[in-house]
Amino acid sequence: SSSLWNRISLWVCSPIFDSAVCVMLVIEAIVVGIQADYFATRAATSNASSQNALAAIRGIEVCFCAFFSFELFVRVRVAWTQRSRTREELWWFGFDGLLVAFQLANVIFTFSSSDSVMSSSS
Repeated sequence: SSSLWNRISLWVCSPIFDSAVCVMLVIEAIVVGIQADYFATRAATSNASSQNALAAIRGIEVCFCAFFSFELFVRVRVAWTQRSRTREELWWFGFDGLLVAFQLANVIFTFSSSDSVMSSSS
């Protein structure tokens, strides 16, 4: 277990990890743009293809939420293990935690509201 966290720590502290997170942020921004366009132009349509697209969008949201939750957990765990926490780093962890919490709340709200809409339309 210790050697696993040592390898994870080296990976998290590498520029490759930061680059991967940046790529995921850019991809998420693109997906959010596509999602906003989709809802702006096709929100009134309720056919099978729009339901499939909506399900795909929700699945992608869950994947991003899981990725960024894992990324935050690993970064915090590595920082706490190395005891290299600066005040600035703590603020960034708080900010990242807030963003992940909002994203998680959005995913939960989306699924709970879609369940109630689906059950009332059945």
